[in-house]
Amino acid sequence: MSKKNICSIPLDWTIEDYNLHSCRDGSHHHISHSQVHYYEQTDLVLWLRKSDSRRENSVVKVQLLPAMNAGQVTRSLCAPRTMNTGLSFRVGGYLAKRVRQRESWALVMLSHISGRPERESAV
Repeated sequence: MSKKNICSIPLDWTIEDYNLHSCRDGSHHHISHSQVHYYEQTDLVLWLRKSDSRRENSVVKVQLLPAMNAGQVTRSLCAPRTMNTGLSFRVGGYLAKRVRQRESWALVMLSHISGRPERESAV
């Protein structure tokens, strides 16, 4: 079993954004070498930093968004099932970015979506 030691950062981040955070602040996820290898086979990985050192983490962006077709229903690049391309699909990335920036309207919207009171999600 692979150790999860590769940082997978949000798609709208640069390496400079990554350097402003730590692996302990919950700002990004970690994936294993085998997961990265799997995503590399389907050209879903963008390496920002490959490291052989234990002091410096490797950093990737994994593009798991679906391939867009002209119609409302499309197929995902990572799973061959149909998926919804409604409002949540169109604004999800924008909402996630604004939640990371701790904008109050985004935190309220996230609390409504997750069904938790606003105070719990803002903490």
